[in-house]
Amino acid sequence: MSLEAAHTKFETAMTDPANLVAIHKKVKTGAGKRVQELALNRAIVVLTVAAWQAYVQDITREAMDLLKPAGPPMQQWNLTNAQVTRAIQLFSTPNAENTRDLLIFVGFDPRPFWTWKVGQENLSSASACERMNRWLQVRHAIAHGHDALPDVPMLAKLKDGSRALGRANAEACMTFFERVVAKTDAAIRAQFVVP
Repeated sequence: MSLEAAHTKFETAMTDPANLVAIHKKVKTGAGKRVQELALNRAIVVLTVAAWQAYVQDITREAMDLLKPAGPPMQQWNLTNAQVTRAIQLFSTPNAENTRDLLIFVGFDPRPFWTWKVGQENLSSASACERMNRWLQVRHAIAHGHDALPDVPMLAKLKDGSRALGRANAEACMTFFERVVAKTDAAIRAQFVVP
């Protein structure tokens, strides 16, 4: 695999959430609570975060391979590679802090690159980290079967004060992680001088 292949795998994994959005758009139901559509929205978020997690694991593995010396001595690389392999296996919560901690093993800090323009507003690295962590809270609540979603600003607020996950929210999650991957991918390729 390569850094490019890791990005391609992410794009391939994102076809599942995109297909769920397409299915959601075709579902026509009457008035009342749309339980089936809510399940699709939840699945979109879970699959999107899973694709992000796999991407981070893949680029860490690939970066480690790019750091492999051409020849002896290999002891230091072998030791670091064993540590990185273990860290990749334990990487189950791909929030901003854990993602940075994993990528620091290969000498790459992605956070300075997580900035972009959203409409007229510039999204700072700190804001991107906060947004990522909030999406991870949502994913966690879904994956662990919590009755209520966390009180995060990206979700629609209902009259009773609870939060709801609509299709637009699920699509916003997809867009956010696609942007984070694009920024991370460009930066890590530049650092490792990959054309």
